[in-house]
This record gives sequence, structure tokens and C-alpha cells, in this order.
Amino acid sequence: MKRILICFLLLCNFCLAKEWIQIDNKVYLSTGYTFDQSHNVYFWMKRLRENSKQKIEGKDFSYTKQKLVISCDNRMARIDTMYVYDIHNEAIGAYTDSPLPWQSIEPGSSLDIIYKYACYMK
Repeated sequence: MKRILICFLLLCNFCLAKEWIQIDNKVYLSTGYTFDQSHNVYFWMKRLRENSKQKIEGKDFSYTKQKLVISCDNRMARIDTMYVYDIHNEAIGAYTDSPLPWQSIEPGSSLDIIYKYACYMK
């Protein structure tokens, strides 16, 4: 049921008035995306802090925004860039120097649904 809802929201992203849609518990996806010439899709993902003990480099934070890249040709994904924000929506950290390594997309995951939508419905 959750997969059907995610697919429906992604297919209707042009009719949504808000900038983010929820795809999982405390995980949101931007309604806009771009492609490059290598058949990669770029999304922004917003992850809310899981609990009060969770920190990044010893700092409290409210959420992160991550630029997610999906390779349509290789069925892989990686985080390209990440920004960390406090409760006042002020950026308190940025990780832009080197992207994380590519990882395989697990079948049946929320990311798999996004992959299928983005790579086959473009």
C-alpha cells in the first residue's frame, strides 16, 4: 500500500502545491528533479532527525537535505551533497567536497520505487 501511495504522489507531483512529499517515516522528497546526459536523475531528499541522541559530528540538528543521484543505467544511487540545518532552519554544516560511493538500489525499497518512476517515466 505504501508503494502505491508513493507512486501515486510521484506521478502527480506536477499537481501538488507543496515542495516536499513524504516517502517514508521522517523522509521527504522534492517534487522537482533533473537529468544529466549520463542518464542520472538528481533529487533533493530531506531527512528529519530520528531522535534526540542523533548528532552529526557532535552537533544537534533538526534535519538534513541531501542531493540524491540515481543512475538509471546501473540501478545505483549515491548522496552527492548534504547540508545540515538546526531548528531555526540555519545551515550548520555542509558536506560538498566528495560524494558518497555508489550503492545498489535494494528491490522493493522506497528508493526502488523512485528509481522505477524516474528512470522509466521520464
